Amino acid sequence: MTRSRDHEWWIGALRNAPLFGPIVLLFLLMLMFTFLAPNTFWTVGNFKNVVVLNSVMAILGIGLTLVILLGQIDLSFPGIVMVSAASVGLFYSGTKVGLPIFGNVSIGTNNQLVAILAAVAIGVILGILNGVMIAGVGVPSFIGSLGVLLLAEGWAYYWLNGQAAYSFPPWIISLGRGSWGPVPVIVICALVVAGATHLMLRKTIFGRYIYMTGANRNAARLSGVNTARVTMIVYVLAGLLAAVAGMAYAGNLASVNGTSGEELLLPTFAAVVLGGNSLFGGSGGVTNTLTGVLLYGILQDGLLLVNLNIFLLPLLEGVLVVVAVVLNVGLGRLARIAASRAGPGSSGRSNRVQAMKTSLRPGSETEGWEVGAGEIPEQHGSVTEE
Repeated sequence: MTRSRDHEWWIGALRNAPLFGPIVLLFLLMLMFTFLAPNTFWTVGNFKNVVVLNSVMAILGIGLTLVILLGQIDLSFPGIVMVSAASVGLFYSGTKVGLPIFGNVSIGTNNQLVAILAAVAIGVILGILNGVMIAGVGVPSFIGSLGVLLLAEGWAYYWLNGQAAYSFPPWIISLGRGSWGPVPVIVICALVVAGATHLMLRKTIFGRYIYMTGANRNAARLSGVNTARVTMIVYVLAGLLAAVAGMAYAGNLASVNGTSGEELLLPTFAAVVLGGNSLFGGSGGVTNTLTGVLLYGILQDGLLLVNLNIFLLPLLEGVLVVVAVVLNVGLGRLARIAASRAGPGSSGRSNRVQAMKTSLRPGSETEGWEVGAGEIPEQHGSVTEE
């Protein structure tokens, strides 16, 4: 009996390796820097710097997580950050920008709300463009989002005209640099985005559809899920979150130029993958992403505290991306092996079939649809958040 219970415990631990592996790594990392920088690492000011500096990455990472859960990719978010950050400053300052048909116009001069809504609208429009190409036309997500990245960057270059935007609405400055009591507003913003997205993934039918689409698109389609619509909405949400992150970025730095945001691409991908979100889709969530962001932020902070040569940081970022991908695939493989050995009553395949049956049988929130076990081919990931 004890041996059987121990076996079940190990199987359960391996199935949750994509989540618990990064958490253990985060603990070991903090323990290492406790000894290497004992006087500076465990201070309130240091941890406040870590969360503030990585809040923009957290917001971007959450948007990217939604896309990766679908088994897709999004390279466009640095460009959306750049154009939304630049546009909110240009609009508020009254700088004339070129628009097709309308020519050079001023939008929202000295009007905070109009400038912010216009910048958000740009992010949403670019998200829609991503969705139309990928879900509607069928362009591979890597190529489609790369095209939108170049489009957004070119848009920002054209509007900035070689200059920097430095006049931003007070609301944006407060978002980037303000505090509510001892807590920075930008951290509160990131936590609100994380909480809302987590609830959406865990408690709503749409969140379930995201996992189902990522785990097995064909099975989800046969179950009655409009996978093209799910993909479209996810890319729109990713564009919206990238625009919010861009405005937080602008408020924090109070200056945006033609290269702003480019440095966020690799770190955000590294954080999302390092946190244990499956690159194959259908497995992961907000908890994984926040863990990955903390891992990346604490590693970068700790290396600076121990006076590492700053010119080594880009090299270490590249190494981190490689390690993150290898760990992601390796831990995911361990989880799938453990699920396959858990027995017929608790296997990952049986759980996934049962999850789809439960969510789509008559009497559920999507009454009229039901999945038969014979309709569910083998899947890459899990349809529930780990």
